[in-house]
Amino acid sequence: MRKIGLLACALLFCAVASLHASSFTVYAMTGSVRFRTQAGEQLQVGVNGTFGDGVTIRTYRDSSVSFTGDGHYYRVYSSSLVKVESEPSLLYGKISGSVDEQFVDLHFYYLPAPAQGKTMKVVVRSSTRAVEVRSFLSSESGGTRELTMYRIGQGTFRALTGFDCEAPPIRYMLRISASGDGAGYTRVIYPFYLRETPFPSGKVTLPPETAPLFEPSERKKQETRHLSEVLAHSDPRSLWEGTFSYPLEELEVISAFGKRRSYYLGGRRIIVRYHRGIDFRAVQGTPVFAPNNGVVSLARSRLSTGNTLVIDHGQGVFSLFFHLDSISVAEGAEVRTGDRIAEAGSTGIAAGPHLHWGVFVDGTYVDPEDWVKRSF
Repeated sequence: MRKIGLLACALLFCAVASLHASSFTVYAMTGSVRFRTQAGEQLQVGVNGTFGDGVTIRTYRDSSVSFTGDGHYYRVYSSSLVKVESEPSLLYGKISGSVDEQFVDLHFYYLPAPAQGKTMKVVVRSSTRAVEVRSFLSSESGGTRELTMYRIGQGTFRALTGFDCEAPPIRYMLRISASGDGAGYTRVIYPFYLRETPFPSGKVTLPPETAPLFEPSERKKQETRHLSEVLAHSDPRSLWEGTFSYPLEELEVISAFGKRRSYYLGGRRIIVRYHRGIDFRAVQGTPVFAPNNGVVSLARSRLSTGNTLVIDHGQGVFSLFFHLDSISVAEGAEVRTGDRIAEAGSTGIAAGPHLHWGVFVDGTYVDPEDWVKRSF
């Protein structure tokens, strides 16, 4: 009796599962499209052909396929891989879905090539009215973060993000989704590999009087929290214009961005850090100028970075200036490109007078040179 009961349950389960199984019909196809079962067997499916759950669809550079099922329409674009369960799931490439075959138009590009320590701009365009766009960045090592998409024109959105100089050079996925007025959507998953950037190494010998600045203290914790809060709140507008200018009239780089620096104090190595900014040679009192338009979001003395100035350029982009001798502008002040904002010095943990200029984008310190050479 127990065996009969188990058999009945198994048959009932199969019957219920079959009721929920989906069936899809191909109604358009171009080029060569591969259909494979869960077991890896190839299926021969053409226009008006059908397939069910558990099928993987692969398109190539010259192919695409459209199919329908459960009252929905789907289009898989070229160079894509999709797994179909009760509905299609995109593994990479591009797919659209809708209830009326009116697909959300979506095009994107990014530049420059993603690399350690660099900024990347992602631009998404759509001619579909009232479209909402979201984008995410994930890596094969785990972890996903959402990029903030700012509307910069009719149907055009931009996100700026950066890769830390210690970010692993592995495979990443850029995920973009756009949804329209109804149930229509388009999704993109674009894989890429982060390029390695060759950073130099160097040594910094600190004067004995800086030793107390390395001691842990409640003030240092508070200053770290406060700077994090400042960098977490940016004007939603793009305040900068064009490329950035250098903050000094005379330029001599003494420590490049990304340099792996060993700090020595009293002949003993105390710490090793990657340099997340550019150090320029500057005698004490050398005028410092705003590299682009923005609002002063921090202007005060800190233990480790000395007299510190932060300019919010909008949309998650900040300039940071450390070790200043004095600051000429107040918090909340609006500055324009070329305005005198401070004087270089050696306050905080510094081996001597110089100017440290850092650029912070979407939560990451990036190479400021990118912003001088390229208009984001």
